[in-house]
Amino acid sequence: MKLKKCLSAALAMLMAISVASVPSLATGVLADQTYPPKAEYPVQIHVMTPQERDAFSKQTAYIPTEGHAFLTQNNAAGTNGTICAPFQADKANMSFVLTSAPGAADYNIQLYAGTPGQGVPASSYAAVCVNNGVYFSGLTEGQNYYFKISSNTVPSGGCTAVYAMLGTDKTAPEQGAALRATAEMFSLEGPEAAIYNAVSQYYSDKLTAADFGLPVLGVAGTYQNEAGNTCYVLECHAYLCFFAVKAPEGDSPAPWAGHEHTWICVELSEDNTVVSFTPAGNGEGSDKDIRELCGPLTSLAEQILTGAAPESERVFPASSPVEMFEVFINASGLSLNQEELEPILRELSKP
Repeated sequence: MKLKKCLSAALAMLMAISVASVPSLATGVLADQTYPPKAEYPVQIHVMTPQERDAFSKQTAYIPTEGHAFLTQNNAAGTNGTICAPFQADKANMSFVLTSAPGAADYNIQLYAGTPGQGVPASSYAAVCVNNGVYFSGLTEGQNYYFKISSNTVPSGGCTAVYAMLGTDKTAPEQGAALRATAEMFSLEGPEAAIYNAVSQYYSDKLTAADFGLPVLGVAGTYQNEAGNTCYVLECHAYLCFFAVKAPEGDSPAPWAGHEHTWICVELSEDNTVVSFTPAGNGEGSDKDIRELCGPLTSLAEQILTGAAPESERVFPASSPVEMFEVFINASGLSLNQEELEPILRELSKP
């Protein structure tokens, strides 16, 4: 009787596939697949067995929600996971599979409750092989959730991963909307790839799931810190594309674009791992921020503060904002009609 109850909870996640229809799930390994410390969190996480993963693929009652996410390299502190796949729970159980992650053998995943970037851990974490997944039980219906994912085996530049979800009919974002701009899209490599992905993640965390940013970065200067890491002082022009904003009248979406200019310092280790990420603030205290992120480059700090910043040593990506937008649209599969494209292209075309 205990085993039957355990299997029923697991199969609820797989959208009401019955024990009778998938008898091979009666393996009794669910307890071994729960990652500690489970008592600290309201939601339980379980790694799928091979039979459960097979059932996920073969079920036909529901169409999985698919999306993209940038998979970052994990750090020792476990603090640089990528936020992805926000959703509002309408069931107590759901499942997640990272189906593809070029260059990565595994991934780490943890569930968070709340607004993306501001939530709190709702489950323990699990380390899972790529193309295998996890399922969660004990979700609160109506609660907003999202995931953080990272990898111990992905290359330092990260990669664009593909995921599939079952168990919620209110998944956000829409197809293709969560795909952030990545270094791969613009053929960036080495330090430029690591820097670009970190900056793109910064804007992704600031925006809603249906919006995205296209950063253009100029290297104003570099220096070595006491740890032997290279610090890049960057001038950032971010072209922000908004899809979640509604028109002043009516309920139809009103896509539009904006522009943000800021200064950022990204610290990279010798293997191009992002050690620290420091954006300059706005308003009171911003002068101090500029001086701190420029470090020993005191003359550069003064030039920035007086509005006489020197021309960047190099700028990447080399494409224009309109060209970057076209690359992003092609990579994400986002479909826009001419009426939706016009206000965005008009803003991105401005000098």
